[in-house]
Amino acid sequence: MPDKRDQSFSKQYRLRKSNDFKRVFSRGKRIATPFFVLYLLPNRLAVSRLGVQVKAKLGTAIKRNTMKRIVREVFRKMKSEFVPSVDIIFIAEKPLRRLKYQELEAELRNGLQRYLS
Repeated sequence: MPDKRDQSFSKQYRLRKSNDFKRVFSRGKRIATPFFVLYLLPNRLAVSRLGVQVKAKLGTAIKRNTMKRIVREVFRKMKSEFVPSVDIIFIAEKPLRRLKYQELEAELRNGLQRYLS
């Protein structure tokens, strides 16, 4: 049987507690791109975690939830690439509907490369 890879986005991969968000905001490194802002902070867990925020001024609930889904999908596919586990907060600054999936993935990778360098 082939090796089963973990392709889920379960609770262990999510930033869920207010204290976790506050910790990443206060001590994390801020990286800005034209479409979003990333806050990154190393964690002592075995996995990287993601928190997503989309401002209400960026559209209706349907549009905001679609943006969140796309960001979570990009993270889900990239999560095995994070060698040091890290907590990430993704804040959308502009509507992501103008970005194609590959462009969003490239922007996120670029932001992570800036963090690692």
